[in-house]
Amino acid sequence: MMESKAMTGKEKTVSVIVPVYNTEKQLNRCICSIQNQTYKKLDILLVDDGSKDRSGELCEKAAEKDKRIRVIHKENGGVSSARNEGLTQAFGEFILFADSDDWIEPDMIERMIKAAEQVQVPLVICDYIRTGEERKEESHAKTHTLSSKEILWKYLSEDETIRIPHSVWGKLFRKELIGDKRFPLMKRTEELLFSTAIFCEAETCAYIPKGFYHYCDDREDSLMHETDAAHTTKQEIPLLLSQIRLIEDAGFLEETELAWVCFGKRLLYFYMGFRDKRLQQEALLVKQYARQNRKRILKALFGNFVKQSDRLRIGLFTVCPQAYYIFVKLHDRRE
Repeated sequence: MMESKAMTGKEKTVSVIVPVYNTEKQLNRCICSIQNQTYKKLDILLVDDGSKDRSGELCEKAAEKDKRIRVIHKENGGVSSARNEGLTQAFGEFILFADSDDWIEPDMIERMIKAAEQVQVPLVICDYIRTGEERKEESHAKTHTLSSKEILWKYLSEDETIRIPHSVWGKLFRKELIGDKRFPLMKRTEELLFSTAIFCEAETCAYIPKGFYHYCDDREDSLMHETDAAHTTKQEIPLLLSQIRLIEDAGFLEETELAWVCFGKRLLYFYMGFRDKRLQQEALLVKQYARQNRKRILKALFGNFVKQSDRLRIGLFTVCPQAYYIFVKLHDRRE
């Protein structure tokens, strides 16, 4: 293994928080990828969230062999409660999250620490690779420095050249940037407001366009399941509205308009998915959200950053979702 060439003498401790729940088949791969980092000054917190398989046992075995590992056993409360417990017990100057079924490249933390210290930023983001994805990387992976406005714009617009998801993995945070922020206790979308608040407050961040983080994306389409569809209408959509208010309250006016456009686009996506799956009640709720926020979405659509095609389709959907659905289906038949 290549020895770290990172800073010596005054190296900062990185607390790596790993929520663990029933991932015994992938867990060792994740743990080993963290242990084998070229950057050695780590505080590794494996938070066993009431696993029913051998995950807790595997965590303990890893801790026996590596003094940097601390195992926290707790009653099952979900990934948010596990991350929150990790944040409470972490003592590193930097915080990094990893999911227990994912893994990271050996020099990920070293590269991210160097970027944080050299550019003096509170947040470093790297690119990621989904399972089965072939991602073309920049040959030298040159680090970019982004302002809060640029971070929000890339994130909200889902830019594919600089990918910034709301997920907390693939990011290195200075602990003081996180402060007392914690994750809401919910099944999904728990990172949305946490990450948005971070993006608004970071002022600057470093982005490394190299896929250091390997994301295991083998879950089925959530819209296939009625329970997840209910989560979308009762929790995710209200969260998206809260996100818009958060961005607006932070003083990012142009980004607020973009967020409204993205909100309209998300409603369109949810509505079409629910209609296709014959989830009529959920489709009706999305339709109500579109009606309640129609004026605000339509106003945002007149921004000069909005593509004409998006302006037309989001506008038609917002005014009359049923007409948009029929139009799309007729168009598909002609194709």
